[in-house]
Amino acid sequence: MLQNEREFQNTKIQLGKMEQALEQAQTKLAGRPDLPEIVRQGHLNGITAIIGDLRAELSEYEALQSGQVRALPMQSVLAELPATLVRARIARGWTHKELALALGTSEQQVQKDESGGYAKASLDKLNRVAGALGVSLTGRARLSRPVKARAAKPAVGARRKAKS
Repeated sequence: MLQNEREFQNTKIQLGKMEQALEQAQTKLAGRPDLPEIVRQGHLNGITAIIGDLRAELSEYEALQSGQVRALPMQSVLAELPATLVRARIARGWTHKELALALGTSEQQVQKDESGGYAKASLDKLNRVAGALGVSLTGRARLSRPVKARAAKPAVGARRKAKS
């Protein structure tokens, strides 16, 4: 996931290089009829997959920056919250410095938190970041597996009678 304009620009450059590499590979492999088709396609598919990933990252960043994104769905709040906060910052149009000002911390701390996936952040800090960005978290907690029903305990009087 792209986190800032510098990464966006670098990814655009990488995309251009990968597109050139694909063209060169296609030309080179066209001159190699001795190679099995599966080998030629495997090589091209690897480059094509990387190009697709780069394009998806660029598109997501552009959509966030343009204000097109209004909701950031998460399958797992705890696992996806860090990336969602980065996306929210980008969608808000804020730099690391602007978020730092809103939080009363340093730009370097925000960069460190984001690059580390907020791994060392407390829930309170994550909540403050979400609040500063105007992110409201909604959802529900689900049990991952059914809870076993406990057998009902016999009444106190019933146990005494059973022991007698």
